[in-house]
Amino acid sequence: LHSLRCMMLEPEKMTKDFPAFLPAMDEDIRSRVLKALVERGENIWKFKSHWWKCSCGFTFFIGECGRPMEVAKCPGCSLNIGGRDHNQTEHTFQDDESDR
Repeated sequence: LHSLRCMMLEPEKMTKDFPAFLPAMDEDIRSRVLKALVERGENIWKFKSHWWKCSCGFTFFIGECGRPMEVAKCPGCSLNIGGRDHNQTEHTFQDDESDR
C-alpha cells in the first residue's frame, strides 16, 4: 500500500526508493478483444484495423468493417470522434500502434 501511495502523491521518489518496474496491461489486449468479439459472433472484419484515436490520445474500437459510421463525444476531452459514412471527424485518427 505504501508503494501505491508514494506513486500517487510523491512519484519523484519512485526512482529512488523502489524498483522502476510497474505491472501494466497485457500488450496483446487488442488481439484478445478482437478474438473475444469474433467468438461471440460479432460481425468483425478480421483483416482490418479497428483501433482509432482521438486527438487527445483516447483509444477506441470501431466494430464491423472498422470504419467510422457514428459520431460520439470523446470521454477524454468531449470532442466529436468517430464519423459518418466512413469519413472520420477532424479529431479522429486511425491508430497506427506506433506507441507499442
